[in-house]
Amino acid sequence: MDAPLVSVFVQTYQHEAFIGECLASILGQQGGHSLEVIVVDDASKDHTADVVRAVRDPRVRLIAHERNAGVIATANEGYAAASGQYVARIDGDDRYRPDFLARVIPVLERHPAVGVVYGDIAMVDPQGRLSAPEGCVRGQRQGRPAVGNELIPLLHHNYLPAPGTIGRRAVWQELLPIPNSLHYLDYYLTTQAAHGWDFAFVDAVLADYRIHPGNQHSRMVLDGTGERSTLEILDRSMARPEQAAAKRAARSGIYAASYLAYGEMYFGARMNSDARRCYGEAFRRQLRLLLRPGVVQRFLATRLSRRLYDRLKSITPRTVKAG
Repeated sequence: MDAPLVSVFVQTYQHEAFIGECLASILGQQGGHSLEVIVVDDASKDHTADVVRAVRDPRVRLIAHERNAGVIATANEGYAAASGQYVARIDGDDRYRPDFLARVIPVLERHPAVGVVYGDIAMVDPQGRLSAPEGCVRGQRQGRPAVGNELIPLLHHNYLPAPGTIGRRAVWQELLPIPNSLHYLDYYLTTQAAHGWDFAFVDAVLADYRIHPGNQHSRMVLDGTGERSTLEILDRSMARPEQAAAKRAARSGIYAASYLAYGEMYFGARMNSDARRCYGEAFRRQLRLLLRPGVVQRFLATRLSRRLYDRLKSITPRTVKAG
């Protein structure tokens, strides 16, 4: 059989409540593109695999692990199994909008220098209801052209939404295997791809990212693996020869932005010592971050009194912001 135009790799673990909706969103895509769906279940203890098996569609193939292999090993397996010209990865608790492929495939076909296309996303709660205003990516792009190289902006801030991203199979294949030392993969793949390929942005909501207590993002903040992986990815990028002068010029700002982002996330999780450490690292690299509204107040709250900060925030919300 001929290879499909598109492979969608679904990475799943303990997603019994969500995987059916995820698969329906893939199989219901508009445009009639030839499609394969590769589901890799990393030894879920719930009925995730049973839900997948109940989907009677020949385009869906299940790879069910007997033992948990971990996020990176599972991702390497899923990407290696994909045979389509274009490959997208989605977690089993997220879902696509019906026009995802209809919007991104034409961009890839019009622009041969573009390796990755991404769109905007919406945040939804465990029940699939909108939990934040739609379109959280557009503002973070700061008016950059829709098509171009995005390496330096991406190193400053990870604004690419994983479920709204698709790339050429050739792009992902040259980056495999994903290093086992990492604890998440999307930022590694996009930053490394940006060294050699242009990116394109589709200004529309293409996917829904589900926020719930069990999702990976929440865990990576609480256990510190997100910070460690981000710093390793930045170090790897800085060591590559492409755009070396631009990376040297931006280095302090790039690392400062990363430390500040984790300081804010740790502060939100009430992990005060980690927040204080990251704030300090950010200020050391870029002193002007002290002028950013609310940052100094939160840093001082980690050193003095978090209870007083919370009280002042409730009294003077316009002066002291929670970020």
